[in-house]
Amino acid sequence: MAGLRYRTLPLFVLLALCWPALVQAQGTKAGVVTTLQGRVTAARAALLQPVALKFKDDVFLNDRIVTDDRSVVRLLLGGKALVTVRERSTLTITELPGRSTIDLDSGKVAVAVDLDKMRPGDTIEVKTPNAVAAVRGTVFVVEVARAASVTSTFYGFTGQVLVTIANQVFTLSPDTFLSATGSQPPTSGTMTADIREQALSGLQTGAQPVSAGQAGAKDQALGSTVATLADALPSVRTPLVVNPLTLPTPPMRVNVPLLPGGVREFPVIRGGGGCGLPICVD
Repeated sequence: MAGLRYRTLPLFVLLALCWPALVQAQGTKAGVVTTLQGRVTAARAALLQPVALKFKDDVFLNDRIVTDDRSVVRLLLGGKALVTVRERSTLTITELPGRSTIDLDSGKVAVAVDLDKMRPGDTIEVKTPNAVAAVRGTVFVVEVARAASVTSTFYGFTGQVLVTIANQVFTLSPDTFLSATGSQPPTSGTMTADIREQALSGLQTGAQPVSAGQAGAKDQALGSTVATLADALPSVRTPLVVNPLTLPTPPMRVNVPLLPGGVREFPVIRGGGGCGLPICVD
């Protein structure tokens, strides 16, 4: 028995020394965590238990990312797509030559893609259980709700999104939505203020993003890319702020209730106020 223990001991030592390298070799980096609030985990094939992600952690291809209650995470994928993931969401990131795929099983994501960072022929897809959205440079939101059937809803903010449902291709334009339940024909329409607010709900976070002022050239480049994606599309934020003093004259006369003091009551939708996301609401 003593001889058996002597022969097996070096094997355990070798595995202990090589295990970190083996784990790292089995994963290809897909992106980095730029903002995190709450608890977010990543399940990896090489690990027995999911790992809790932290600010500036790497995420790898085939990671199954899950956000807990009251949790939000923002990922920079390949330096060209900023993905904001709402609470109670589950997704997996995969990649083929020229195509990165976000497989959204449930929950909601907002995606901002920088066209200038895309190579010719590159596309980014968001795949749901019953639809696929393909883009090159745009901002849009995808939500998957699971009840008796799966409902996938796509909200367009800038650019165009090609959505494939049951082998039919639909074009999602800015300020429109497209929703499909199971294999039924989709419904679509123009986003109202209420629909826009619903699309953006749960995507805000008070956590601090990567700052270009942090030490190191790598952090500086990362912060610059995040800032570009977050600020390059100001038209996304603009419709979310309604100032009653600057509302255009309505085409017809409407009855607006008066508050005490003679002030008319208007609904106000407020923007993120410095939340740092490409799209956000309070």
